[in-house]
Amino acid sequence: MRRSRIALLLVLSLLLVMPLTAFAQEEIAFGETVDGNLTADELTVAYTFTAEQDQVVTIRLESVDFDCFLTLQNADGDVLATDDDSAGNLDSQITGFAIPADGEYTILAQSYVSSQGPGGDVGAYSLSLETTASSSLEYGISVDGVLNEVEAFDDYTFQGSEGDVVIITMIGEEGLDSYLSLFEGVDKDNSLVTNDDGAGGLNSLIGPYTLPADGTYTIEATSFSRSAAGSYVLTLERAEVTTLEYGDSLEASLTENRQFLYYQFEGTEGDIIDLTIEGGATLGTSVVLNGPDGYQVGYSDSYSGADPLINDLQLTTTGTYTILARTLESGTAGKITIVLDQAELASIDEEAQTLEFGDTVTRNTVLFTGNEDEAVTLTLAIQ
Repeated sequence: MRRSRIALLLVLSLLLVMPLTAFAQEEIAFGETVDGNLTADELTVAYTFTAEQDQVVTIRLESVDFDCFLTLQNADGDVLATDDDSAGNLDSQITGFAIPADGEYTILAQSYVSSQGPGGDVGAYSLSLETTASSSLEYGISVDGVLNEVEAFDDYTFQGSEGDVVIITMIGEEGLDSYLSLFEGVDKDNSLVTNDDGAGGLNSLIGPYTLPADGTYTIEATSFSRSAAGSYVLTLERAEVTTLEYGDSLEASLTENRQFLYYQFEGTEGDIIDLTIEGGATLGTSVVLNGPDGYQVGYSDSYSGADPLINDLQLTTTGTYTILARTLESGTAGKITIVLDQAELASIDEEAQTLEFGDTVTRNTVLFTGNEDEAVTLTLAIQ
């Protein structure tokens, strides 16, 4: 028995000092698609390429013979990214990976079975490597773009200043479900805000969003699935913003050339506000309220036939809030009045309150005082 244990330890020691894997290695260049085969003798094939820091790469592995699996490693063999089925149909795609440093990188093409342990599937495959260069944008510019299965996203950079209020729209064509992301810097490590369908339908809208600092910003334009193909139009604008205070009532004009109006106000956590677009029903308008983080916290429109109204909304964060008022149909022109009030909530501590609902008022908020562990009963009677 002792002799067997010694022999077993010797075998294990030899295994530890031997290389764990020995892959066939080839080179691949950006823009190249290579065809290959996994065999019983070569269940994994390694491809090397050289890239620069911050270069954005997309790698795609396709096969009709096996369930694909991709791995991206640096020169030290550290795993940077993996993917199983992101490309659909059991195909793999590492999308939009930002290279961390200049140097050589390795792609491992294999089956999912092989990635999980000994053994693996065999068959033919196709491997492609693409790099996506960022395009520069300026305020007031619209660009046309195209997404496809390999280039599933486009990056655009622009220079912004602290306090700039930006509007970014992505309008898809032929049913493209667009998706927008805004990042601080070029490496896309610091995500600021994202949007799916804010521009209506399947179109995306970021903003009004206030930039936090001077510097370079990156817009990522892609599809909601990150794999759909189609054309789109991307627009970057710097908004002209009017400052509001509680109690203000400002008249403004929407014209054929000015279909959006932008406002800001300073809010404090716990404030209760009412926001009304008077004349909005006649013109056909909507209003969006975004919080300090750029995400929507309130919305109303005139589709019901009443003026847009966001009422009894309690602010959850202290900071700068932005208002976007727009026409529901392009080309519409007319005057509206923006009314911002700080509301006071009625209390039901002493007596019941009568609440009125209608086309514009679809909710009401009341206050009551409660004690810890106290059981309460709330009754709403319809008159």
